[in-house]
Amino acid sequence: MNKYKNILIVFSFFIFGTALITSHALISYNESKEILQNNIAIELVNKGNLVSLAIDADKMEKLINEDNVTEETSKFYQEIHDSLHKAHLKANELQKMFRYVYTTHYKNDGFYFGVDTAPKEDTDKDGKIDHSFLNDKYDEYPEEMKVAFDSGKVQSTKEPYTDQWGTFMAVFIPIINKGKVVSVLGIDVTVYQYLFDLKKLRNRVYIYVVFSVVILLLFSIILYVFLNTNQKLKKQLLAQKETELQLIQQEKLAEIGLLSSSITHEINNPLSVIQLHLISMRKKINDPVKLENSIVRIEEAYQKIQNTLTSMKNFVRKDDSNKVETSMDKIILDTLNFLNPKIKHCEVIKDLNSPSTFKCFETQISQVLLNFITNATDAMENDFIKKIIIQSQENNGTLIVKVKNSGPPIPDELLKKIQLGFFSTKEKGKGSGMGLMISRKIIENHGGVLKYKEEDNMPCFYFEIPLEQETTKEVA
Repeated sequence: MNKYKNILIVFSFFIFGTALITSHALISYNESKEILQNNIAIELVNKGNLVSLAIDADKMEKLINEDNVTEETSKFYQEIHDSLHKAHLKANELQKMFRYVYTTHYKNDGFYFGVDTAPKEDTDKDGKIDHSFLNDKYDEYPEEMKVAFDSGKVQSTKEPYTDQWGTFMAVFIPIINKGKVVSVLGIDVTVYQYLFDLKKLRNRVYIYVVFSVVILLLFSIILYVFLNTNQKLKKQLLAQKETELQLIQQEKLAEIGLLSSSITHEINNPLSVIQLHLISMRKKINDPVKLENSIVRIEEAYQKIQNTLTSMKNFVRKDDSNKVETSMDKIILDTLNFLNPKIKHCEVIKDLNSPSTFKCFETQISQVLLNFITNATDAMENDFIKKIIIQSQENNGTLIVKVKNSGPPIPDELLKKIQLGFFSTKEKGKGSGMGLMISRKIIENHGGVLKYKEEDNMPCFYFEIPLEQETTKEVA
């Protein structure tokens, strides 16, 4: 299921990326195309202004008013065409840029054809140009032609147009005689360079799109591999966390096993008290005061058993995925209460100064403390004086807990071994060699550190964890 989900994610990413690349390419293409057209239009307007200065406007007006095309008229237009043609050759531009030169004039109901001229290769076989359309009305005409006539300013078409003779842009030059626009000289320009530049631009866009899509495809493949690998890693991490949780639970059960004789003794003592007072109650049935005293003793014994079983149950239970809010001092006191059978022959000094609440996996922190304390009692097993000092404090948002004992210090070479795990200095059956390693893992998963040092000439295991814990972090 996850495999198909990853395929869908990667496919959607690829489609979205392709659409984004294509749209970006089209926008860039259109913007560049518009720049090319604007540059041609600006060039045509500038040259049109120069052409208007060189034309004999008075002669142009006289020729326009003739109904027929005379030899003089054709010659006049051919001279204009040739002079424009030569001007382009001098400018080292394409030979046929100026292709047609023609005039139009405006009457009340629209524009009418005037006289035109063309390159020799576009004339008839006899070298003449067809002027049969002279004074015919335009069915349609560029808007720029009308603007040039009305404003008296040179205008250019904004974009090329294509017909059976080629692709052109046009410049419209108003012919002004004595302050009046008498005609508009139109020049069609074959935009070879524009077409050439546009082709190059189009090729660049194609290359950009293809290259980008190939890169996107490669990235999509990498993303797919990453997603699959990431899922495998997640599964491995979950399996590793589950293994570690089982290891922690096994260590708890091992500790309970080691404490079982002490716990049994702790339960048997109050049970003996209960049994003794039950026998005694039969004899005191007629003495209310003594009877009440026996009942109180039974209740106290019962409460002691209940406390022992509750402490054991709380310690053995598995932690949930969510942390609980508690204080370090409470965890320490609960752990000491649970370990009371183990430490009742030790002098336990408590210096607790961590009342602030924080979020943690309570039984796991308790397991670390239990490991510290049971290791301390085992180290002092043959000592006459048995002293355990437990200290807690807060420093700049950090909880510090120390467990010191009056036993002998741990040699450096031995300390390295017990920190690695699967090594124990205790007798066979009294330790798994995993306690300290698991404790370190628990503290690290709470964002802290576990260390050893000698303090006040006493061996001291301690840990530091931040008060501010991540509430969603699952501890393994």
